[in-house]
Amino acid sequence: MLAGELRFYKDGKIVKTVDSEEYEGLSTAELKTYVEELANVLGADEVVENCIYHNHHSGINTTVFSLED
Repeated sequence: MLAGELRFYKDGKIVKTVDSEEYEGLSTAELKTYVEELANVLGADEVVENCIYHNHHSGINTTVFSLED
């Protein structure tokens, strides 16, 4: 991954972004806990990780948290 960020959404609007430099050292389990706890504090209903890889100029979005799950 060249760059990325977590985007925390509430009612379809971004309420916070976290640069990948702040979470890249976390294990999968630690990242899951971090995302869930921060989403709870923010009242976010969805968290999407946007990652930019070589040759993907617009990035790839992956939902990492959703209240619907």
